[in-house]
Amino acid sequence: MKFPRFVAGIIAMMVSVAVSLTTMACAGGPHVALRAPAATAPLSERQAAYQALRPVALSMTQVTHYQNGHYAGTSLVTNHLQLQGGFLVAHPDDLLAVVNDTSATANFARNYLRSRAMSRRAWAVSYVAYGVGLAIMMASLGSDGDRFNRMLISGGAVAGVGCVAMIPAYVFGSRAASARQAAFVAFEHDLPESLGFCVDAQGNLADCGASSYGMPGMR
Repeated sequence: MKFPRFVAGIIAMMVSVAVSLTTMACAGGPHVALRAPAATAPLSERQAAYQALRPVALSMTQVTHYQNGHYAGTSLVTNHLQLQGGFLVAHPDDLLAVVNDTSATANFARNYLRSRAMSRRAWAVSYVAYGVGLAIMMASLGSDGDRFNRMLISGGAVAGVGCVAMIPAYVFGSRAASARQAAFVAFEHDLPESLGFCVDAQGNLADCGASSYGMPGMR
């Protein structure tokens, strides 16, 4: 019996999911180990840490989207946060080691981890369902009549579960991307506070422990 054309569409969707999983697994770059002294550490240590850890650039890539061969808009994808000491931070959870646990940066980083985990689980369900569904449909090639139809329908239904699972995968993936960028943006504000620095009347960073912030400002 002739194999229906829509199975080719199922195969194409499986390839798309596989590419997405591979991209997610490989994207982001390596983790970096960041260290910072406590807010009560000597001033010289905190000043050195601030100069090494302060963000200097946020790298982003503009992605162009097409739908059915037509332009469908663009979006910005965050690549990494560059620190003055030469670190390239691709994973916001790396910043947890150098900010206060209650800071906005820490909250965004934890949201990123939760959303990324949920997205990966949903992608895994989607990929497995597509694989099982395709296997059932391929097995139907050796059947005739009612058995062929039952296996084809069953395989299509299982693959349909994979299609549905793509929805939360994309939703949580989008949330993870937003939390990632928000953590990088918030870090510039949260780093000085985590190191015990305040903003003086001139808008410069000063030691919060000094009397009337009586120390030269930093910027």
